[in-house]
Amino acid sequence: MSTIITIDPNNTKAQSINQLGTYNYTVSAANTSGSPAGAGPVTVSFSAQVEPLSGLTITIQQNGTTKASAAAPTAPALQVTTTGAGSGPITAPLFPEIGQSSTSLSVLLNCAQGDVISVILASALNNDARLNRIQGILNIRSGQV
Repeated sequence: MSTIITIDPNNTKAQSINQLGTYNYTVSAANTSGSPAGAGPVTVSFSAQVEPLSGLTITIQQNGTTKASAAAPTAPALQVTTTGAGSGPITAPLFPEIGQSSTSLSVLLNCAQGDVISVILASALNNDARLNRIQGILNIRSGQV
């Protein structure tokens, strides 16, 4: 499923994103006061707060071609090994107490009228699919920011 992004014509606010999916924006004619991201250089950025052990992947595409991608940081693969009474060593994952982490991605695209910019938020983890599991801000603006 994809979501069409509508951006404030005065370019005064960003789009809040709170779930996985594909978010599309179609570039308008040359930048005017009524079109926040028109043909020419366009900066696309996404930043998110993610819970520990998130599998979030951010991909930014222009007309279906990937221009940039990033993955959320994950906790290190730590393990603790103990010896049980007569049963030999027992190894289990160790999850340190870590709070939310953030990840971001920004790219400058040279766009023509009608180009489709897609921001794809995906994860291999079912837990990330819950609503509000990922809190992010999407900005699409003319020029270099």
